[in-house]
Amino acid sequence: MINRALAGIAGTTAVHLCFGYAAIIHERPEGYSFLPELAAADCDQISIETAQSGLDCSVLAELAGKTIILGVLNLDDHTVESADEVVARVRRAPPCGRPRAGPPPPAARSPSPSSAWRRR
Repeated sequence: MINRALAGIAGTTAVHLCFGYAAIIHERPEGYSFLPELAAADCDQISIETAQSGLDCSVLAELAGKTIILGVLNLDDHTVESADEVVARVRRAPPCGRPRAGPPPPAARSPSPSSAWRRR
């Protein structure tokens, strides 16, 4: 399905994975069961939430060849993380796909108070 959606698109493509809105979805699975299938997708980048889920980042090795956009902010907690906490989350990622850290897409941020986002 992803490959059909991306067919014919020029430029860099990314697929974003998350467990749903943190403020609404409180019960989450321990991981993403479909990562092997996602590795075969025709996208260049995978944006994946890891902070609020506590995802074991070693599973990201299954996505070798993809650029990993690492979600490192815990949106389930309105406390602003320290720079050291965020750096530690980035360092949990295995050296695959040149991990990059950054804020989650705007859709993932919407349940958080805007004051928390200004401080982050």
